[in-house]
This record gives sequence, structure tokens and C-alpha cells, in this order.
Amino acid sequence: MSNNDWIGYTNLALNIEQSLKLGNISNQLNQLTSINTAMLGNMKNLVNIEVYKLEQAENEKQFKQLLFNLKKFVKTKYDDPLTIALLKNGHCKMIDSLLDNFQRELTSFEDKEYVESIIDSFNEYSSTDVDFQTLGEKNIDDVTLLLSYIMFTDQISAKVKQLNEHIDDSDRIKAKIYTPMQHWTIESLNTWFDNIKLCDTKGRPFKYNPNVLKDDQWLFSQKQGFVNDCYKIRYYLEEGRQFQFIFKRLPDKKITIEHVFDEERQTKKISFFGSQTFQSEAIRIENEVLPKLLKDSQSSSDVLSSEVETSLVELSDVLKKSNAEWINVEKKLLNIMYDTSLPIQGPYQYRKQVIGD
Repeated sequence: MSNNDWIGYTNLALNIEQSLKLGNISNQLNQLTSINTAMLGNMKNLVNIEVYKLEQAENEKQFKQLLFNLKKFVKTKYDDPLTIALLKNGHCKMIDSLLDNFQRELTSFEDKEYVESIIDSFNEYSSTDVDFQTLGEKNIDDVTLLLSYIMFTDQISAKVKQLNEHIDDSDRIKAKIYTPMQHWTIESLNTWFDNIKLCDTKGRPFKYNPNVLKDDQWLFSQKQGFVNDCYKIRYYLEEGRQFQFIFKRLPDKKITIEHVFDEERQTKKISFFGSQTFQSEAIRIENEVLPKLLKDSQSSSDVLSSEVETSLVELSDVLKKSNAEWINVEKKLLNIMYDTSLPIQGPYQYRKQVIGD
């Protein structure tokens, strides 16, 4: 999420309130539809995760308990307009998608019918018209709070991956500079090499294979240091030692191996580092090189994370002061979603955080 498309809670609430006063809430509702679409896309990806498969006995037990709790929830018919708006705009599509995903795993016709009846009950709210403009004329504060709550928490959930992008950036950048000191296998080595697109000294894609050291033509084409590193890799693997890599960029920006060393050599002074050690070189990379590379990404992400946290606190404080009926209904439904070991809480984590138990 960039700073350009980020809207904090306070500004979002002001925008919604202004739109209600001007009779133009449609833009915010269209935005909410886009947010829900993004969240639904994330949920569809989850159904392929093995933990969702209902042939696992514990998951099936948890799913049936979830269905039982949802069935109890929909037995109560809500007629408060804002509660209906909450269910329609904040839950119906997500629950429909969630239950539809689970329903595909069911084999019993009766079980499928049971799930369908719950979906139908939520769809009754989904098909109910809600006139926010008229509601806003009666109580603009309550309407503003409801829409702000749904839109603010959902926009974070829909873009939470982007909020954490700087972590991924950091890992990707580190991976191209050096590795941790660890035990390796040929498979784990080549997975790392593939991820960073490692090359030999001639700029050709490189995968470690012990047989490469038997290829005279290949050996002849490489620089001596790179060949020595390949022998080290073979030796360290055979001995079961922990070892570590430092990489460098070739003139054409491709990445190749600069040094390979194990724990014993890590603390020894090596001539090509002068008075430095392998250990001190790794520390220098960690303390000097990486911060420079990550500075811009880290800085903007830290500011954004701070703004998100501040907005969550502000929204939570406002919710605590309200006695709107929809807040209690929301707590009840969120408690159902969290009263299961099934990993279905992702879309609701920020709602739960601000609204409490």
C-alpha cells in the first residue's frame, strides 16, 4: 500500500460524513465493493490449502461446530437498518464465499443442504436495500461510524500483504548479498541459487553439481577463486559442516559467489579481507550495506505502519463510546469466527482488534 492510496480512519470518516451531507455516498460504496472484491480474491486462494480439506477428522469436527454456531446466529432476525447494513456490506459475500469453499468438500447431500440454508439466510440480508442517504439524515454519526469501521478495517485486510512488503524486500536484498551460516544440502543450495539467479564467473546460470568439478572445459573457463569455492562446497557438504556464502555482482549486474567459508574459517583473518575477518565482513554488510539499500523502503513502511496503528486506536476509542446495536451483533459474529481452530480469521483480524470481545 503506498502513501498515495492510504486513507487513515479520521480522514476516511470525514470523507464519508461529507459525502452523506452532500447526498453522494455512492463513491464510498463503490470503493467498499472494490475492497470486498480484493478480500474475496484472497479467500479463494485459501481453499487450496491442505488444512481446509475436510477429510481431516479434526477439521470436519471444527467445521460442523462452526456451522452450528452460524445456524444459531441466523435464527435471530435483525431489523435494525444499520445491523442489516453491517451484514450486507461487511459479511454476506465473505461468508458466502467461505461456506461455498467448504461445501465443495462435503459429500453428504444433507450436509450440503444444511450449509445452503445458512448461506440463504445471510443472502436475505444481502438482497435487502439499505438507503444510507436517508439513514444519514436521521443519524449521520452512526452511519459514518459503521461505514468507516467496515471500510477502514477491510482496506487493511485487503492490502495487508503490501503493508509487509518491506519485510519481503529486506529478505530478497539480503539473499543476494549473503546467506546465513547453516547446514546445506545440494537441494537447498540450488533453491537459494535459483531464487537469486546465481551465475558462474562467465555470467551463465549456475547450479551446484559435484560433477561440475569433473568438467575440464567448464573448470578452465572459470576464475580460480570460483573453482576453489566449488571445491569448498563439496568438502563442506561431505563433512556435514555449516557454511556461509557472500555474493558479489559481476560488471553486468549478475550475481556470483565471492566467498564461501565454514564456522572454523569465519573467525580467522584471511588475506583478501586484510585485517578483517569473514565475521566482521558479515557484520559490516548487516550494519552498513543493508541499511543503505533498505532505507527508503523501510522508512516509508515504518511511517505507514505507525499511521495504521494510530488509526486503529482512534477507531477503537470511538467504537467504545457508541451504544449502536450493530456493534454487539458484530462482536457476536466475530466471536463465532474466532471460536474455531480453522484458519478463517484473516479477513476479520483488524475488526476484532478494534471492536474487542
